[in-house]
Amino acid sequence: MLSLPLAIMALASAAPAQTPAEAEREIRAQRAAFNRAIAAADLDAIAGVLADDVHIVTGSDSVHVSGKQPYLDRWADGFKDPNRLVFVRTTDRVTVSPLLPIALETGHWRGAPSGKPDDWIGGDYTAKWRRTDGVWRVEVETYVTMRCGGGCPQ
Repeated sequence: MLSLPLAIMALASAAPAQTPAEAEREIRAQRAAFNRAIAAADLDAIAGVLADDVHIVTGSDSVHVSGKQPYLDRWADGFKDPNRLVFVRTTDRVTVSPLLPIALETGHWRGAPSGKPDDWIGGDYTAKWRRTDGVWRVEVETYVTMRCGGGCPQ
């Protein structure tokens, strides 16, 4: 059995070397792809950004969604609403682990119905990313509702 430091080194060496700047660029690109997929209601593109065992905690009601398919089902239900909120997540910072192919993204989010930019809700988020098979995917996201325009929760 490997000791913890040796196990960490083995895991870190299993992934091809990537500089923190390269990792950050790829994570930001994945976030941009996720935003485009939300706007286009493209479930396949959303699925490509998510780890199979993804965990999400929503912003206003703190619903916990566990697993890729349940999360995709939630998006699919939301996409049926013609007045749905289109969410945009904006990365403020990406911190890449020097030990493992994981990273922490922090940023802010905003959701507004199409054509109603003054009717919005937003806040802050964190996301944990993991690089597997050469691709950065979201493992965990937590959203916190902090601000709103006309779309304020009651």
